[in-house]
Amino acid sequence: MTQLCSVYDEVIAALPLLEKTGIRLALENHTETFADEILWLINRINHPQVGACVDTVNSMGVLENPESAVKKLAPYAFSNHFCDHKLDRDQFGIRFHGVALGDGDIDCFKTYDIIRKESPTDRITFEIEWDMENDSLEVARDKQMDACIRSIKYARDVLKIGM
Repeated sequence: MTQLCSVYDEVIAALPLLEKTGIRLALENHTETFADEILWLINRINHPQVGACVDTVNSMGVLENPESAVKKLAPYAFSNHFCDHKLDRDQFGIRFHGVALGDGDIDCFKTYDIIRKESPTDRITFEIEWDMENDSLEVARDKQMDACIRSIKYARDVLKIGM
Protein backbone atom coordinates (compact mmCIF):
# COMPACT_ATOMS: atom_id res chain seq x y z
CA MET A 1 0.00 0.00 0.00
CA THR A 2 2.92 2.34 0.60
CA GLN A 3 3.90 1.97 -3.05
CA LEU A 4 0.32 2.59 -4.21
CA CYS A 5 0.06 5.70 -2.03
CA SER A 6 3.27 7.01 -3.63
CA VAL A 7 1.86 6.32 -7.09
CA TYR A 8 -1.31 8.16 -6.06
CA ASP A 9 0.73 11.21 -5.07
CA GLU A 10 2.66 11.11 -8.36
CA VAL A 11 -0.49 10.84 -10.46
CA ILE A 12 -2.22 13.65 -8.57
CA ALA A 13 0.84 15.82 -9.22
CA ALA A 14 0.68 14.93 -12.93
CA LEU A 15 -3.04 15.68 -13.39
CA PRO A 16 -2.53 19.31 -14.50
CA LEU A 17 -0.17 18.10 -17.25
CA LEU A 18 -2.61 15.37 -18.30
CA GLU A 19 -5.40 17.94 -18.49
CA LYS A 20 -3.26 20.41 -20.43
CA THR A 21 -2.06 17.87 -22.98
CA GLY A 22 -5.17 15.67 -23.16
CA ILE A 23 -3.07 12.59 -22.45
CA ARG A 24 -4.81 9.70 -20.71
CA LEU A 25 -2.83 7.74 -18.12
CA ALA A 26 -3.37 3.98 -17.94
CA LEU A 27 -2.25 2.25 -14.73
CA GLU A 28 -1.22 -1.35 -15.43
CA ASN A 29 -1.97 -4.37 -13.30
CA HIS A 30 1.69 -5.25 -13.15
CA THR A 31 3.04 -8.46 -11.69
CA GLU A 32 3.01 -7.22 -8.10
CA THR A 33 -0.53 -5.82 -7.91
CA PHE A 34 -3.99 -7.29 -7.69
CA ALA A 35 -6.73 -5.90 -9.93
CA ASP A 36 -8.54 -4.62 -6.84
CA GLU A 37 -5.46 -2.59 -5.89
CA ILE A 38 -5.39 -0.92 -9.31
CA LEU A 39 -9.14 -0.25 -9.03
CA TRP A 40 -8.60 1.26 -5.57
CA LEU A 41 -6.00 3.59 -7.04
CA ILE A 42 -8.13 4.56 -10.06
CA ASN A 43 -11.19 5.17 -7.90
CA ARG A 44 -9.21 7.16 -5.35
CA ILE A 45 -7.76 9.39 -8.09
CA ASN A 46 -11.24 9.65 -9.63
CA HIS A 47 -10.28 11.51 -12.80
CA PRO A 48 -11.62 10.84 -16.32
CA GLN A 49 -8.10 10.83 -17.80
CA VAL A 50 -6.85 8.12 -15.44
CA GLY A 51 -7.80 4.52 -16.18
CA ALA A 52 -6.28 1.08 -16.56
CA CYS A 53 -3.99 -0.83 -18.87
CA VAL A 54 -5.27 -4.37 -18.48
CA ASP A 55 -2.59 -7.01 -19.00
CA THR A 56 -4.06 -10.45 -19.64
CA VAL A 57 -1.30 -12.36 -17.84
CA ASN A 58 0.21 -10.09 -15.17
CA SER A 59 -2.30 -11.15 -12.53
CA MET A 60 -0.59 -14.54 -12.44
CA GLY A 61 2.34 -12.85 -10.66
CA VAL A 62 0.13 -12.56 -7.57
CA LEU A 63 -1.71 -15.84 -8.26
CA GLU A 64 -4.90 -14.01 -9.30
CA ASN A 65 -7.16 -15.58 -11.92
CA PRO A 66 -6.39 -13.81 -15.24
CA GLU A 67 -10.01 -13.82 -16.44
CA SER A 68 -11.18 -12.35 -13.13
CA ALA A 69 -8.58 -9.57 -13.29
CA VAL A 70 -9.45 -8.75 -16.91
CA LYS A 71 -13.17 -8.68 -16.03
CA LYS A 72 -12.56 -6.26 -13.16
CA LEU A 73 -10.24 -3.91 -15.06
CA ALA A 74 -11.74 -3.93 -18.56
CA PRO A 75 -14.39 -1.26 -17.88
CA TYR A 76 -11.59 1.14 -16.88
CA ALA A 77 -9.08 0.10 -19.57
CA PHE A 78 -7.85 2.73 -22.00
CA SER A 79 -5.31 0.20 -23.26
CA ASN A 80 -4.29 -3.41 -22.94
CA HIS A 81 -1.42 -5.83 -23.20
CA PHE A 82 -2.99 -8.89 -24.79
CA CYS A 83 -0.63 -11.79 -24.12
CA ASP A 84 -0.51 -15.50 -23.59
CA HIS A 85 1.70 -17.49 -21.23
CA LYS A 86 2.41 -21.14 -20.68
CA LEU A 87 2.75 -22.81 -17.32
CA ASP A 88 5.46 -25.49 -17.36
CA ARG A 89 6.50 -27.75 -14.52
CA ASP A 90 9.91 -29.30 -14.01
CA GLN A 91 11.98 -30.74 -11.18
CA PHE A 92 12.54 -27.26 -9.73
CA GLY A 93 8.89 -26.20 -9.63
CA ILE A 94 6.81 -24.21 -12.08
CA ARG A 95 7.63 -21.59 -14.65
CA PHE A 96 5.19 -19.21 -16.31
CA HIS A 97 6.61 -17.79 -19.53
CA GLY A 98 5.53 -15.89 -22.60
CA VAL A 99 4.46 -17.65 -25.79
CA ALA A 100 2.68 -16.72 -29.01
CA LEU A 101 -1.03 -16.00 -28.70
CA GLY A 102 -2.94 -19.26 -28.65
CA ASP A 103 0.07 -21.37 -27.58
CA GLY A 104 -0.37 -20.91 -23.84
CA ASP A 105 -2.72 -21.43 -20.95
CA ILE A 106 -4.60 -18.11 -21.07
CA ASP A 107 -8.09 -18.42 -22.56
CA CYS A 108 -7.58 -15.88 -25.33
CA PHE A 109 -11.18 -16.21 -26.51
CA LYS A 110 -12.60 -15.28 -23.10
CA THR A 111 -10.14 -12.50 -22.35
CA TYR A 112 -10.59 -10.97 -25.81
CA ASP A 113 -14.36 -11.18 -25.52
CA ILE A 114 -14.28 -9.44 -22.12
CA ILE A 115 -12.06 -6.63 -23.42
CA ARG A 116 -14.13 -6.28 -26.61
CA LYS A 117 -17.41 -6.04 -24.71
CA GLU A 118 -16.38 -4.24 -21.51
CA SER A 119 -13.47 -1.94 -22.34
CA PRO A 120 -13.77 1.59 -23.75
CA THR A 121 -10.68 0.95 -25.90
CA ASP A 122 -11.09 0.18 -29.59
CA ARG A 123 -7.90 -1.78 -30.11
CA ILE A 124 -5.94 -4.81 -28.99
CA THR A 125 -2.23 -4.42 -28.36
CA PHE A 126 -0.57 -7.80 -28.28
CA GLU A 127 2.59 -8.34 -26.28
CA ILE A 128 5.07 -11.18 -26.37
CA GLU A 129 7.14 -11.60 -23.21
CA TRP A 130 9.85 -13.81 -24.61
CA ASP A 131 12.42 -15.51 -22.44
CA MET A 132 15.81 -15.79 -24.19
CA GLU A 133 16.84 -18.74 -22.02
CA ASN A 134 20.29 -19.77 -23.31
CA ASP A 135 19.75 -18.58 -26.87
CA SER A 136 22.00 -16.04 -28.52
CA LEU A 137 20.48 -12.62 -29.14
CA GLU A 138 20.08 -13.44 -32.83
CA VAL A 139 18.33 -16.77 -32.21
CA ALA A 140 16.08 -15.27 -29.51
CA ARG A 141 15.17 -12.40 -31.84
CA ASP A 142 14.24 -14.86 -34.61
CA LYS A 143 12.12 -16.91 -32.21
CA GLN A 144 10.37 -13.82 -30.91
CA MET A 145 9.69 -12.57 -34.45
CA ASP A 146 8.19 -15.96 -35.29
CA ALA A 147 6.01 -15.72 -32.15
CA CYS A 148 4.88 -12.24 -33.22
CA ILE A 149 3.96 -13.41 -36.72
CA ARG A 150 2.08 -16.42 -35.33
CA SER A 151 0.31 -14.16 -32.80
CA ILE A 152 -0.88 -11.80 -35.53
CA LYS A 153 -2.12 -14.76 -37.58
CA TYR A 154 -3.92 -16.20 -34.54
CA ALA A 155 -5.47 -12.82 -33.69
CA ARG A 156 -6.75 -12.36 -37.25
CA ASP A 157 -7.67 -15.90 -38.26
CA VAL A 158 -8.82 -17.46 -34.98
CA LEU A 159 -9.97 -14.57 -32.78
CA LYS A 160 -11.15 -12.55 -35.81
CA ILE A 161 -9.63 -9.35 -34.45
CA GLY A 162 -9.82 -6.55 -36.99
CA MET A 163 -12.35 -8.35 -39.14
